[in-house]
Amino acid sequence: MDYECGVILAGGKSRRMGRDKALLPFGDAPTLTHYLYERLSPLFSHLYVSAKSDKFGGAFPMIYDRDATTFSPLNALTTILETLPFERIFIVSVDTPLIDRSIINRLYEHDTPDYQALVASIQDKRQPLCALYKRTALPKMRDQLQSNHHTLRALLDRLRVCDVTFDASYAERFINLNRPEEYDRVRLSSL
Repeated sequence: MDYECGVILAGGKSRRMGRDKALLPFGDAPTLTHYLYERLSPLFSHLYVSAKSDKFGGAFPMIYDRDATTFSPLNALTTILETLPFERIFIVSVDTPLIDRSIINRLYEHDTPDYQALVASIQDKRQPLCALYKRTALPKMRDQLQSNHHTLRALLDRLRVCDVTFDASYAERFINLNRPEEYDRVRLSSL
């Protein structure tokens, strides 16, 4: 099944990792970004990478944050929805490289016009960076940015959200590579 648009968020500070996660090698790919892009590109007609600048040497179609000084996923999401002409966009963070077709399919299967966001949830924990966001969410995103309140949790509390629940058997696929030990463990198991 082909979906219209997806975006990989790769513009974070990577504080806990101590170096830019988006540029770490993974599997047979030169970076985590390349790995996830190759994994997702067969699923989407349009796939982009969102970051502050093109640190990938022109390898991907890019979306650049309008506010290059603010490091927040909300800043990136707002820019993406303002820039791209699609009504709904799948968003995934570069540090969740094991997200797969089955997860994306489930998000799209739950979509109805009633929702402004469809968010994966595993073991009662929302994954706001594995989600479908719709253009109808833009006014509330802009309001949050103007009030300098950048948390996605606060945004989701204001939107009409469908929590798409996954059971514990999916836990490994939702792992976030935030720290060196997580990265090493998952990278070694993927080789």
